[in-house]
Amino acid sequence: MGEGSFASGTLNDATGNFSSTIGYANVASGESAVTIGESNSAIGEVAIALGNTCSAVGNSSIAIGTNNYASGQSSTALGIGTLALSYGEISVGTYNTNYTPLSTESVQQTVSKIKFDTAWKKKTKKDSTSRSLNQMPLNNYVQAKS
Repeated sequence: MGEGSFASGTLNDATGNFSSTIGYANVASGESAVTIGESNSAIGEVAIALGNTCSAVGNSSIAIGTNNYASGQSSTALGIGTLALSYGEISVGTYNTNYTPLSTESVQQTVSKIKFDTAWKKKTKKDSTSRSLNQMPLNNYVQAKS
């Protein structure tokens, strides 16, 4: 049991500090993580897994339903067999397509890891209101600011 943790039911494991688990065979190993139901796991910090066989792996991720998996930071998987793999992704429904995410963390963390070369820094115009040609997508929903 983690410090300040709570476990109720059978075969539950609340090893994360301030984590809580209720039900059967759940694991709440992330700090302040919560699991309720059967065979769920909340591994990320402040992660929540509710239902049956759900996993909330990313920090601040949520998995609710049956056999859902949320591994991206701040991602949410709801329904049956859904995957939320990218940062901030919300997946709702049944059995969505599996893919390899470009990033599972926040844009600020991703941008700090990218080494910009001089070709990215050239502007199309010299006025402050123009956009640069170097704005390349970091993933399917965010672009770098120039």
